[in-house]
Amino acid sequence: MKATISVPGKIIITGEHSVVYGKPALAAAVDNRLTVTLNTYQELREPASRYGMPKGKLVKKAVEIMKNYLDTNFPTDFKLAISSDIPSGSGMGSSAAVSVGIATAFLAAASGSSQLDHRLINELAYKAEKFQHGNSSGLDPSTVTFGGFVWYRKEFEFLKSLFKFQFKVAQKLQHFYLINTGKPRESTREMINKFKPASLDKFEQVTKQITQAIHDEDEPKLIKGIEENEMLLEQAGVVSTSTKLLIQGIQKSGGVAKVSGAGGLLGKSGMVLVYHKSTKKLTEAIKKYNLKITKANLGSEGVKIESIVV
Repeated sequence: MKATISVPGKIIITGEHSVVYGKPALAAAVDNRLTVTLNTYQELREPASRYGMPKGKLVKKAVEIMKNYLDTNFPTDFKLAISSDIPSGSGMGSSAAVSVGIATAFLAAASGSSQLDHRLINELAYKAEKFQHGNSSGLDPSTVTFGGFVWYRKEFEFLKSLFKFQFKVAQKLQHFYLINTGKPRESTREMINKFKPASLDKFEQVTKQITQAIHDEDEPKLIKGIEENEMLLEQAGVVSTSTKLLIQGIQKSGGVAKVSGAGGLLGKSGMVLVYHKSTKKLTEAIKKYNLKITKANLGSEGVKIESIVV
């Protein structure tokens, strides 16, 4: 059996960090994708005495979770390959994509079916995310599993509210960009511990404001919301000085921007989500930083089976 799975990256539009504490968040799947290919040795007709898979604690844990879940249906021998165009450690859900991709691949191998049980995939991937990040909200695996736009709130460990919006970003609001400031020195786990908000309620208010603005195609409200969201993140201590200066430059050029993801305080802050109506002015504003601007295509398809041969 050979199964090839692809999983999107994700961008948190609003609600990062506060979602860990029971507040809502809005996230979207993006075009960058990770691919997991699983070969069983029976299909390859190659004898093997051990598993073949990429190194890494997360990969090992995700495979262990699937082995425990599948029990006797877990393949005796296999080869696992992972390739990705999702930047690692920059707030785009690379670890969630690994967990979701591995869960989907082994479930497909066990069933021989191309039908996806998204809720089961999400549940299994969440276990690996908790191992990776500690106090995980579950937002990242949910977003890359279901795709599109996801409204998410973790009420309790046993109760997570998830709603997939059917709307897309209106044409008049198609001015979102991504700038990768670089991988933070701190891990996501460390940044979760550094997060010190003055008011979690303010994070909830701005999350609702931005979500409503996208739905209503209200550009002034959207711009104001992004600006307020970044200010709250800076006050909570998850944005580095260099990233603050970058964002200030973007604001002076007529746009707005915010950190998207866990952030970083000592050096880089990972991915920055930008809203700017002039690509030319945005390019000029960040020219001295030598950073790449990427168009953000929000709302991409979630995890999918690219091919399966039983």
